[in-house]
Amino acid sequence: MKMLSGYYTKNEEGVANTQYDIAINSCGRYELIKLKEFKTYRPEGRNDFQLLYIAKGKAMFIINGEKKIVKQDSIVIYLPSEPQYYSYNLQDEPIVYWVHFSGFNAFELLKENNLTDSSIFNVGTNSTISIIFDNIIKELQLTRTNYFQMCSLFIKELITMCGRYLAETNSGRYSRNKTMENAINYFNENFNKEINIKDYADKNSISCCWFIRSFKRYTGVTPAQYIINTRIEKAKSLLNTGSFTVSEVSNLVGYENPLYFSRIFKKNVGIAPKAYCY
Repeated sequence: MKMLSGYYTKNEEGVANTQYDIAINSCGRYELIKLKEFKTYRPEGRNDFQLLYIAKGKAMFIINGEKKIVKQDSIVIYLPSEPQYYSYNLQDEPIVYWVHFSGFNAFELLKENNLTDSSIFNVGTNSTISIIFDNIIKELQLTRTNYFQMCSLFIKELITMCGRYLAETNSGRYSRNKTMENAINYFNENFNKEINIKDYADKNSISCCWFIRSFKRYTGVTPAQYIINTRIEKAKSLLNTGSFTVSEVSNLVGYENPLYFSRIFKKNVGIAPKAYCY
């Protein structure tokens, strides 16, 4: 078994630290390489909280006497003194992260993020979750200045991120937000190219009218105005360098006609590009 872990307190029963709002105890990552099965059985649970994340494959848990197969992109949360029984099998190719923590605000943090009504939650495909776990492990291993505080911040980020996904998924916002985020990324990467909003909507199999309304609701401006704003901001940055003529800046930000660029610039900034240079 490949195991990567770090400890602030190494205690099988766990430590309930009530001095801090969130306090790290330990964190790690398990991956079965040759070992056929790995089991954990704690009939009395632990004194702290535990959050496990199935990054790949699946694992078996017994929750309230019921056998549950927990698949990739899910988390399992154990409260203090809650019986723990789970196992990993080599054939399921599991990669599992875990973190033990406590603190006087630990339960409230979970509750605020709707993570206390059940034990198992799907949190979607999100590589950032694994990165957060890896960061906690590194902090515990390297013990650099303020590593304990850094671990607390990472745990808060982890729990809040999971809570955000659940809230947005339940409200239907997640898919809408993802569509808008993809559009924003595309517009920022291709702002100096010709972008046809209808063509973009068609390529992404969404209604053009719905897209424009939703984008404006999400950003405050229409897609066309967002592209103009992005071009203008890039143009201002280039003009500030003093290294480019107005015609060169016009071409760099996607306008072939410098006169048209000047009109657009003045309309949005209030002064002409030449005046902005000085």
